[in-house]
Amino acid sequence: MRPSIYMAPLVSFALALSLATPAAAQAPALQPTNLGPMRAVDFKGHVLTEVPDDLSKGVAPRILYCPSEADDPTLRAAIAAAAGGATVDYFDTRVANPTAAQLATYDGVYCWANFAFFDNIGLGDLLAAYNDGGGAVVLGSFCTYTLGNSLSGAIMGAGYSPVVSPTGSNHFTASPYAGDGTTCIYTNVSTLDIIYRDILTTQGTGIIDGTYVDGEICHAYRPATGGTAGSVTYSNGSGASALAGTGDWASAVANAILCTPTPPTPGCTTRFGTLGINPFGYVCVNVPTAGQVWTASVDTTPTQGIVTTKTMLVLGGGATSGGLYLGQELLISPPYQIHFALGAHNIPIPAAMMGQSLKTQGARVERTSTGSNVTILLNAQDLVVG
Repeated sequence: MRPSIYMAPLVSFALALSLATPAAAQAPALQPTNLGPMRAVDFKGHVLTEVPDDLSKGVAPRILYCPSEADDPTLRAAIAAAAGGATVDYFDTRVANPTAAQLATYDGVYCWANFAFFDNIGLGDLLAAYNDGGGAVVLGSFCTYTLGNSLSGAIMGAGYSPVVSPTGSNHFTASPYAGDGTTCIYTNVSTLDIIYRDILTTQGTGIIDGTYVDGEICHAYRPATGGTAGSVTYSNGSGASALAGTGDWASAVANAILCTPTPPTPGCTTRFGTLGINPFGYVCVNVPTAGQVWTASVDTTPTQGIVTTKTMLVLGGGATSGGLYLGQELLISPPYQIHFALGAHNIPIPAAMMGQSLKTQGARVERTSTGSNVTILLNAQDLVVG
């Protein structure tokens, strides 16, 4: 009977202690984060400035920073400076969602994921409605990371987000921005680098704007529809201190909110290199347009042999010059993809390639009088897919 004598008072004391301890004094529960360690949400309040008396958005831009992560005053100050003195507030979406009325007082919203959102579906639906009303939305790291904490709701659908992750995963390895962005998102942006980059592909009408050296998407956007909706940009990285990204992330976010990225004009630019030794013979018959067939022509007139047996259109990973290959100047760098034909090259351009810049070079294989083959490198064409 000894256990019953001592256990009952012990249980009663533990119950009394739990009831007497304020909830705020109890340690918050740990939860998984996308960055790895289990952490507790340490809510220190939202940072919301007073709305102008007339309920307008005011003269200076107003931007809401609302990640599922603690506040980052340094990043907010950098975005504010890049946006020409904007007000950049903070809302902690780990503990609540802003209201539609609150969102309506801002010109743009910037969101990325680390902790679980308070309500990731509800927040996504709010952002979609906000965007329909003209608000700009910038989505960042881990918003597509469905293997962990991610954003959901309507904003992540094909009608809004320009990208989706086919694997729901992230690279967790760094690669620098390749410098190939073409829109106003890259005004005053020269370097971007970060480990936390989602694995992405375009969806809907999404357009890629800039890539990393390893080929991953750096930015993508949904083009303007001609209605009242604002822009939606996916910024695949962040300057947030928690993510340790380096470069001009604050400028990219400010630009994506304040400017309207538009598809570039399709075109071909002939490039000869620096040595001046390659024959000219590779031209675009029409401009490369997403969703259509692009036609290019490679001259079949031999210069070293007696007949041309095939022509090649070579897509490279980038532009180069000054290097020799088979006695001519190589104008593109690896990796290479080769399209074979004889003169006319008809190549379907996938719709997802809109806005991409491509480096290409023409070549032909000629047969000599002795029956041997010789490859002749021609000029390059730098393409912009419209």
